Amino acid sequence: MLGLIVNEKIICEKALADKYIEGKPMKIIRLIIKKYLNEKLTKEQVFEKVDNFMKEIYKDKYNKSYWKKVISDSINTVSKYNNYNLINIEKIDIYKEELDIIESLNDIRLEKLAFVLLIYAKINKIINPTSDGRININLAYIFKESKLVSDKKLLHKLVDIQYILTSKICDSTTMKINYINEEGEVRLTVFNLNDLNPITYYLEYKLNETYNNCEICASRFKQKSKKPRKYCNKCAKEIDKEKAKERMKNIRNFQ
Repeated sequence: MLGLIVNEKIICEKALADKYIEGKPMKIIRLIIKKYLNEKLTKEQVFEKVDNFMKEIYKDKYNKSYWKKVISDSINTVSKYNNYNLINIEKIDIYKEELDIIESLNDIRLEKLAFVLLIYAKINKIINPTSDGRININLAYIFKESKLVSDKKLLHKLVDIQYILTSKICDSTTMKINYINEEGEVRLTVFNLNDLNPITYYLEYKLNETYNNCEICASRFKQKSKKPRKYCNKCAKEIDKEKAKERMKNIRNFQ
């Protein structure tokens, strides 16, 4: 899911093993701090480990005074958490009553949006058990995950019928999802929580579409032909490129 890390343990361990951070480092730094605090290290020991990690990444570009403050502030923030366990969310269960409420919208665009908002709320509930259904996610992420063109009118409709509450009329990234349940009859389970995958489960459920998981990147793609495909379009193109290179190499070797 865009804007969230649902497999904190895997991401953290990979960053430490590869000595590499993709994109902005703050989320990874906080995960590493959680890991070491969970291992009962003191704040001073955590600082030393994170400091050394960042030095390995930035090498001669490492700004000691800047990162000292950033790391120290992050440690103080994370140390206030209720627990330091790294989250690894493998699945999200959707209850019958929740699906009934979503389907009652009788508008596939609204349904897709409502489904994605529910997924975000359920993930946040696992990360923060005291959550009352509120989420704080960039609106662009929400629409992209819903596979919709950004349209605040759709959010306005959900506000009007009190499916969601916002502090500002659809201009805020903070909203409360009112149709999330604590328990119920599980009707649908979302397993693949990587970016842009969750909405495919609703489309499969609602529209009887068929999706497969790419054997390389694990992303879900729509099965359009009777012959099963093993790879998504992106990975299939990369495979074709590699095969083409191999053919050209063989041709040159025979000349």
